[in-house]
Amino acid sequence: MEIEQNAKEEDKFHEAMVYRLFRNMRLRCRENNSRLVSVEEEYQGPKGVYSYRCDRGHTWERSWTAQVSSKHWCPFCLEDDRRARHLNRLQQHLQKYDFRLVDESWSGVNANYSYVCSQGHVLTQSASRILNASVGCPYCDLPHASQKTVSQIIANIQTYAAKNALAVVADHYLSLIHI
Repeated sequence: MEIEQNAKEEDKFHEAMVYRLFRNMRLRCRENNSRLVSVEEEYQGPKGVYSYRCDRGHTWERSWTAQVSSKHWCPFCLEDDRRARHLNRLQQHLQKYDFRLVDESWSGVNANYSYVCSQGHVLTQSASRILNASVGCPYCDLPHASQKTVSQIIANIQTYAAKNALAVVADHYLSLIHI
């Protein structure tokens, strides 16, 4: 009889301990904007794998020990936040040059992204190229770039002609003649 009584007391103690542990787990989840999904399961100890769901609807499984030692509670929210930070950085970089990013999601640094200049020209480049260089619109800058290039060519021709006692026929660009 005494053995049965001790067994019942041990069972009650175990049930109370499991209840407190699950309650503490649920409270900790709530503090981190999530909930313990697998509360109906039997308590498996701190190394047992449990199911969790965050407020954004992500579901994952992890041991309790790994969960509480993780720097970020939900691994999917962590990835979403990382993607949002990268996309925001790309948008801010383009805004410095008066461009607007067309794409709404981050696909990686080597993926191509479309952006629009203030005149409506749509350009596409990888995030890596955009972030590591000053951004300009080749369509808007084309007349200036062409004139600069032609001016440089004429200046080079004039310098060469002067050094070699040659006469320069024109001092500005007339047209390109194909022979």
